[in-house]
Amino acid sequence: MSETIKALTIRQPWASAVALGLKLVETRSWPTHHRGLLAIHAGAATDALSLLGDPRFSTLPPRGELPLGAVVAVAWLEAVDLMTPESIEAAGETERGLGDWSAGRYAWRFGGVVPITPASRPGALGLWSWETTPEAWAACRLLAAQDGRPVAAPPTKAKKCRVAGCLRSMHAQGFCATHYSSARTWIRRDRERRSWSSPELTARLAGGTTQ
Repeated sequence: MSETIKALTIRQPWASAVALGLKLVETRSWPTHHRGLLAIHAGAATDALSLLGDPRFSTLPPRGELPLGAVVAVAWLEAVDLMTPESIEAAGETERGLGDWSAGRYAWRFGGVVPITPASRPGALGLWSWETTPEAWAACRLLAAQDGRPVAAPPTKAKKCRVAGCLRSMHAQGFCATHYSSARTWIRRDRERRSWSSPELTARLAGGTTQ
């Protein structure tokens, strides 16, 4: 049975930098109350590829070998701190070069990271749920047992897609990955009148159309 943990999508090469322990802090414009296990997902888009030529990060894979659209590691989210001029200065030059360290943003601090064999999966905005692979769940238990942390109990079984008749696990906004993609397209056509909670959206998806 698959176990479910929270996941965060990060662009490459940042995701691989986290997986390899080069980047210890993820910088975000928003905080979270979540702490503990967190899957690190490499998004389909890339960013700051000049980083690959920096000798300080020579262990990063070449551009053509960067995993895209896949979970690449499991981390332990230790803390989320509001950035201040003092904390930005204390971060050090190397860490500041691996994120947007602007006052008022948030530093997501990892207390441990275990890289895994890339597991293909579409990403999503914000925190989302991911059903772990056996390898990833073993990494989760390893992280949970470090530094006196209690061994994590199996998380809640993944919820199912809210579309009637769909048995796939929920990916984001109450939908599986397939229906989430279709729903996002439908909403973008008219953002003023359409929303994720619209009964019309769910009915259209159940009928196989978002036209």
